[in-house]
Amino acid sequence: MLIDAAVESGAELREGFYVSEIVTEEGRVTGIRGRTPGGNTVVEKARIVIGADGNHSSVAVAADASRYNTRPSTAQGITDAFRDADLLCEALDEGFSGRRELKDSLADYQRRRDAADAGTVLMAEFFAPGNLARIVQARPGASAGGA
Repeated sequence: MLIDAAVESGAELREGFYVSEIVTEEGRVTGIRGRTPGGNTVVEKARIVIGADGNHSSVAVAADASRYNTRPSTAQGITDAFRDADLLCEALDEGFSGRRELKDSLADYQRRRDAADAGTVLMAEFFAPGNLARIVQARPGASAGGA
């Protein structure tokens, strides 16, 4: 479903394409080198390279990106990924359209992403007995003696 939406929006889908290297120039990620299913080597360069390749992103490693949101994997991860992708799309649109400087828009994206992560509670913390007791006590109609 996501792939179909991306293609309908103008993205090029390359099934069976293998990325073999992240291309950098002067310490900045500028593209990828890879192979087509037929074995041809291809180099693609871009103004912005987005590493949507998971928790151990080779793009992030090549860019020496700082780690964030390093909590254990839970179902929250995919929700965070969609939220962060939406925020990033907004920032890129602002920067590429000229409504804002790209650098400023991306810095704002990072602040918003990090602020959203700061409010997340880990599952183990949420289900800790003390926290559950606090939640039950705080619900409307709860008495001090119990449910």
